[in-house]
Amino acid sequence: MTTWLLRGGVAVFGVGLLFVLLTFLPFLLGRANAPTAFAVGTMLCPLGFGIALVALVRDARQARRTQRQR
Repeated sequence: MTTWLLRGGVAVFGVGLLFVLLTFLPFLLGRANAPTAFAVGTMLCPLGFGIALVALVRDARQARRTQRQR
């Protein structure tokens, strides 16, 4: 049903997790700060989570609507 939206949300969340790792990598290597773009990229995690959550809610509502029509 809305699997494309769920897959997109999971993909965006995964990219956000990659940015989280990239944000902490310079600190582990002894550098003082990480690029700002990495910190901004970490905002993809909650965005992807929200997209996936919307997809799950839409799928559940559509399934409930289909079940009521039977």
